[in-house]
Amino acid sequence: MAICNIDASFIDCNLKYKDLIPVIEECMANFSRRIKGEIEQPVRTVVRAENSDGSFFIMPVYSKKENIFINKIVTVFPNNASQGIPVHQSLLWLYSGSTGVPKAIMHCDSITLMRTAAASAVATKYLAPKNSKIHTILGAGGQAHSHLEALAAICNFDDVRVWNHNYPKAEAFAKKHGVKAYQSAEEAVRGADVITLVTLASTPVLFKDWVKEGAHINGTRILNYLVSQLSLLNLCLTIAVGAPVPFQQEIEPALMRAAVVYVDSLEGALKESGDIIKSQAPVFGEIGEMILGKVETKQNETTIFKSLGMAMEDLVTANLVYNRFMQLQSST
Repeated sequence: MAICNIDASFIDCNLKYKDLIPVIEECMANFSRRIKGEIEQPVRTVVRAENSDGSFFIMPVYSKKENIFINKIVTVFPNNASQGIPVHQSLLWLYSGSTGVPKAIMHCDSITLMRTAAASAVATKYLAPKNSKIHTILGAGGQAHSHLEALAAICNFDDVRVWNHNYPKAEAFAKKHGVKAYQSAEEAVRGADVITLVTLASTPVLFKDWVKEGAHINGTRILNYLVSQLSLLNLCLTIAVGAPVPFQQEIEPALMRAAVVYVDSLEGALKESGDIIKSQAPVFGEIGEMILGKVETKQNETTIFKSLGMAMEDLVTANLVYNRFMQLQSST
């Protein structure tokens, strides 16, 4: 049986947030049900390439409901930047859960960007103030682009603001998307209903005094987690897979402790989120638990969604892409 090779252009053209967000919402709820045998998602494995200062991050997962197994491999090679090669790249293999037969291989940079933004959109749907009008994005990279689009599918914002430590990059982002660039992070944040952090900061860039009461904050640290693990390896420290990385922060500890904190995976957040580890902020619950009604939705309080990403989100996104690919193949 031929293995489908699904390239980035197909994914970019055919993966839509209107289809993806409901799938990610269902995925988060299913993950939080914790039904034995339904989902098998081990911790990430890190393999070091000694001769190149690079690392391979291996993320397998199985889902009984979809009856598929995937293995996502992300490579992080910092020295690539000097050669004009992307620092991080990723591929995803999809297999039958019944036979183990490989069904597809996908370029999955867009899958990672979009499933991450879709998870933030789900959190925003439940936790953002009603009739939210102002959205501030701190950061202007790939995740900023995906979050701008995903959250626009959930909220009808009148005012979208962007800040980046490199102001020309914020200006370019603003020009491309018709939003407003700010030189001051504080000015960008003041009065915002929804704040999305997609930076590579290792020290806080968002502070309690800037944030209005009742605002919702999305904190996304997917690439930073991988880079921080690589940094630990480069420092020749002995670490366990999924070890805490407490030096990685975006949010002031006082704000973390004052807000109601939700996560995608409690286990992952307690091991990997520097914002949670350093602030010692209590975690109120998983977004999936909130969807299921197991924990309360604190929509009228300041809320934070800390997202580190889950392989299960990659699985359901890849399944959506694969089914669309097969549908189009059968119609030609």
